[in-house]
Amino acid sequence: MVSVTTMFVFLVLLLVVFTWVPAVHAQGHDHQPPRSLAADKAALLQFKNGIIEDPFSTLSNWNDSVDVCRFNGVRCDRTHHHRVSQLILEESQLVGLLSPFLSKLTGLRVLWIVNSHLFGTIPHEFSSLRHLKFLRLDGNNLTGPTPDSFALLCNLKILLLLDNKLSGTLSPAFFSNWSSSLEILDVSDNLFFGEIPVEIGNCIN
Repeated sequence: MVSVTTMFVFLVLLLVVFTWVPAVHAQGHDHQPPRSLAADKAALLQFKNGIIEDPFSTLSNWNDSVDVCRFNGVRCDRTHHHRVSQLILEESQLVGLLSPFLSKLTGLRVLWIVNSHLFGTIPHEFSSLRHLKFLRLDGNNLTGPTPDSFALLCNLKILLLLDNKLSGTLSPAFFSNWSSSLEILDVSDNLFFGEIPVEIGNCIN
């Protein structure tokens, strides 16, 4: 029994060593971030380039010399995916374009940019954020329709778009595809028109 136990422990140690060493080697000696995090950082810096005013210097530490996971308002999932998982900017009063570059953050679970002065339309590219669960863009100056491609965000639990200047109708496909996930929806204080789709009754939560 002792010999079998010893052999089992030895095999487990070998497994740990041979899985850990390649990971360390892949990182190199200069501690470069994983490629996915580097791409996320580039996307965030591109978003920053579209910001005209930052009165509270919220994005002051968003630069090449800072680890992206230390950017103000940014949280990362280093354990499983090595991706930016949350972007939360509340009451920052940012002025600028709601940039489609944010759609490159495909590991996002939470996207909150609340009570700023972002303008433009909601980019249809946001449909690539397939892991997104919480989306808040309330209190901005967004215009135009809500992209039909939002129906692809089938993990969405909370969608708050209130207090903008959005217009058009709400697609029935939203409520068909969000039927098992959506819990909270607020699109008040906009310029939407037309009937509320009967498919909203499919949203059981």
